Amino acid sequence: MVSRGSTEARRAPRAAARRLEATFAAPFLRLGVVGRTAVALLVLAGLANVVVLIGQAHGVLVWLYSNADNDAGFVLPKFAGSAAGSQINLGYHTFYEWWIFARVTVGLPGARQLWELWPFVVSFAGFAVVAGCALATLGRWAALLTTVVLLSSGSALWLVIFTPESHLGAGLHAGLCCAALLLVHRAATRRARWPAVLLLGVLIVALSVLGMTDPLIATGVLAPYIAAPLLCWWVAPSRALGLTAAFAVVTGALILIGGSLIAHSLQSSGVVATPFPIDFVPASQLIGNLENALAALTGLGNGAFFGLSASGSGIYTAVAGGLCLLALAAELFGLSVGAGRTALSARPAAAAAGAAGPAGLRDRVRLFSCFWGLALVITLGEFTLTTLGDAATGRYLIVGWTAAAALVGVLARSGRARELTVVGVLAFAVLAARGSIQAGTPAPFGGAPSYSEVAAIEKFARAHGAQVGFASYWQASPITYETDYRLRVYPIEACPTSPPFCMWNLAYIGEWYDVGHLHRTFLVTSPTTEPTDMISAPAGNLGAPLAATTVGQYTVDVYPYDIRSAFGTW
Repeated sequence: MVSRGSTEARRAPRAAARRLEATFAAPFLRLGVVGRTAVALLVLAGLANVVVLIGQAHGVLVWLYSNADNDAGFVLPKFAGSAAGSQINLGYHTFYEWWIFARVTVGLPGARQLWELWPFVVSFAGFAVVAGCALATLGRWAALLTTVVLLSSGSALWLVIFTPESHLGAGLHAGLCCAALLLVHRAATRRARWPAVLLLGVLIVALSVLGMTDPLIATGVLAPYIAAPLLCWWVAPSRALGLTAAFAVVTGALILIGGSLIAHSLQSSGVVATPFPIDFVPASQLIGNLENALAALTGLGNGAFFGLSASGSGIYTAVAGGLCLLALAAELFGLSVGAGRTALSARPAAAAAGAAGPAGLRDRVRLFSCFWGLALVITLGEFTLTTLGDAATGRYLIVGWTAAAALVGVLARSGRARELTVVGVLAFAVLAARGSIQAGTPAPFGGAPSYSEVAAIEKFARAHGAQVGFASYWQASPITYETDYRLRVYPIEACPTSPPFCMWNLAYIGEWYDVGHLHRTFLVTSPTTEPTDMISAPAGNLGAPLAATTVGQYTVDVYPYDIRSAFGTW
């Protein structure tokens, strides 16, 4: 005899599948042939970019971790436990969120694989949350378009979102803050009980506090999180918006205070950073910074066509870059004339079915548009008005890029605007996949030895009894990481005065340069002039090496003493 409970248990998955179909698939199935074809093509284009990334995953990882900046995020947490009381310098990257995660997980089996996988998990989780916010406010078309744009990434974006840099999780934190505002407003319109709102507040503070130790995320995400509901409440006062604004101010203050306390606690315990100074640029440099911003944004969108040939593959790149700039201009223009109000016309049926009716949904659309609009404008403003724009690098625009992707749905209001947006996003995704396939896996960073060269360096050093060595910054961390920490190679640089070599003054642990009782150490040098800060040859004050060999362009010298005794300090 089959119990009623077991029958219901078997029916539950089918019921859930029917609800899922009714929520997501059925509305698309009700579209005409053209609409269904457009949806299918968008889905295929997004999946194509994912397949390309998966196919190139191994080469992407090799490329990412031939860069010393990325490897330092793995080397410093690994060795921090054996350096009690020694200062740990994180360099230019105040990645306290990553630092805490790495220190908590460093002892787990497979920690190295977890660390390499984690940026992918965080980034794709961010894609899901941002797309979910678009779904909740602008509808299914907007969510689909935003998802396809976020998935259509290339090497310039991979270098930002798939590494343990200071801005890891910027997209996820932005999405979580947007989701918190939307959920609180929805709860306020439904007059939810305070315990539910309090729980949501605790969650958003707990999930965001570590990320806000990064100044770029704090300004690009936390400022819009607080300002957006205040601005919406000022423009169109309502009880729900007032409560949402109060929630944002209180939780935002707690996040800011908590992030500051965490940063202060780590700095007090010797974990510090050396962020480069950020200044406002003179008026004469504004145009140059704006040009840098446009170049960086098109680079993130696989369309950095400036300076390329206006023929062949350069045409495809120019089209991708043009689509990025066109979408940016349309979003900024739409926001300036009230895109939040016009976007509501994209889903009148959904508005009628909203929990609080059209008015409640209209306010949430305003919140969504205002939050992402402020994130986009603030990020572009920081890049254009300050010395961040000097770097012309996309990592400082990652919050703005995420905001631009989230706002794509605002362009797809109805009728011809939706058709044009769908065509543009589809072309963008196809060009992104084509560009990634054509470019192939990016070549490893020029300053680091290859896998085979690292293996040869390790074999030679260990054969002569040396496990601790020194090299330029661009070689030290990659060698250490690729030998799975069997060799410890610490960075050094040329001194401005005598002695010839000094300890590296960024991304280091002070204990690395304490002269101990090592009987043998080694030095890796290379005559390469790019990148800068390379150590080209051994110094005369080190004496004669015990053994020496050449591995590709690198020279490895093993010395019968601790050569740190010959180093200077800045």
